[in-house]
Amino acid sequence: MIRYGRKNCKHVWRYRKDGYEEYCSPVICKECGAFGCSCDVKPCNNTELFSEEFNSNANINGKWKNPYMKKEK
Repeated sequence: MIRYGRKNCKHVWRYRKDGYEEYCSPVICKECGAFGCSCDVKPCNNTELFSEEFNSNANINGKWKNPYMKKEK
């Protein structure tokens, strides 16, 4: 199940190293910060999925919409 992020995003999934998904691998969209599990990745390409790893609050491009990120002052 995809949570947070942007609904109109073409998700680019990567492994979320500080996440937990029951019975699945946690993933995060590097474009918008959406959370999900490896079941959301279509097609599931583990080489690409694990090529980069991000924390839940990384916000690498400044465009993530994630309630767990700290607000900038």
